[in-house]
Amino acid sequence: MRRQPQPVPVDPYGRAFGARPEEPEASSNAGRQIPFLVSGGKAFYLLADGPPIFDPRPAGVQLICSVYIGPGHIGFLKSIRVAPYMPTVLGPDPVSNDLLRWRVQDAMPGDIYSRPSSTGGLWTTPAGWEGYFDRSNPEAHPPRWWWHLRLFQGPIDELRARRGNVPLFSITDSRSWFMVEEIPVPAGVYAAGLPGQPVGYPFPPQKYQVLPGDGLRLHVPIPPNSTLCLFATWEQGFLYPYTRTDAGNVLVDENPYYPLLPSIGQLAGYALIDSQPEAVQLAKAGW
Repeated sequence: MRRQPQPVPVDPYGRAFGARPEEPEASSNAGRQIPFLVSGGKAFYLLADGPPIFDPRPAGVQLICSVYIGPGHIGFLKSIRVAPYMPTVLGPDPVSNDLLRWRVQDAMPGDIYSRPSSTGGLWTTPAGWEGYFDRSNPEAHPPRWWWHLRLFQGPIDELRARRGNVPLFSITDSRSWFMVEEIPVPAGVYAAGLPGQPVGYPFPPQKYQVLPGDGLRLHVPIPPNSTLCLFATWEQGFLYPYTRTDAGNVLVDENPYYPLLPSIGQLAGYALIDSQPEAVQLAKAGW
């Protein structure tokens, strides 16, 4: 029995189903927005007694994430999110009993102060960490935390190479601590200052966090062949936590803790070919 051949169905774009899609032409991005979304962070500190000593808790720098815009394109940062983690001991979900009023079960045993809680693990009060220091100690100072947007020419690999071919990160090799994403490092690594320049004027370091549920809308042009970096930096001293029981007794913990843990952040935006009229207009007029 002979059957009539049936036409091969096609999709709305005129291609036969099952056919291998054509490779896009290099010019297919012309006139289109090319989105980017980068994020990073660390929920706990890496520590080592050394040598070399690796302890970023008192004063540290964290390259949270970055985006590179290649030659022939111009980028536009449109939103940002960034905030520091909070130790479990300061979490907003306490347990009501006569021994402890914080959820120690959210952290690893023996490490209840250096991990964030599973719920409410970020600082939500703007700059709220500044109130967590020993006011009875004249030498103590409020904890400080800032986020920074820094811009420099070329990719990160070139910057690392100009410093002398920085090796892959190793906690035992201080040469490898420069421009490593996500991992907090001691502030001394950037004693000469953070790489690059601020993205505007004035655009100083910011101490207000931007929570994931909020997001900060921006319009920051990123020139061709440039890298935009999101940094967090901090300075802080340690405290001894205490709680008050229902009977009015104050319990002081013998273990010190730092109010600020590492940070998490995200950059979102898009790029255009720099010769497009839309790119030129956005760079001039914004938004």
